[in-house]
Amino acid sequence: MILRILFLTLFLSNLSFASFQKVRIGKIDNHYKHKITKHKLRKIIKEIEHLFESKLKKNIFNYSSTGKDIDIIYLPPSNLEKKIRSKISKLEIKKKEIDNLSKSF
Repeated sequence: MILRILFLTLFLSNLSFASFQKVRIGKIDNHYKHKITKHKLRKIIKEIEHLFESKLKKNIFNYSSTGKDIDIIYLPPSNLEKKIRSKISKLEIKKKEIDNLSKSF
């Protein structure tokens, strides 16, 4: 029983620590083809890498041609996201109306 608890503790604590990874740019969805290039994406990845290394004082990942793919995919907004956006736009319209009314008073 003690060995099981020890094994489980070591296994779960091992999962909580990040390990070094090599990454590369994978597929870019057609929706984003005209919005971002691989060159711009590579610059963004280099900036993120520099930020992590400066803040954490640790090498978390490197850009490599043999690394794990970073794919940029398009996911259409869900119904809930659409409802939230419409509610936000309605709230902004109401706020403008309130501002106009308060100016007139």
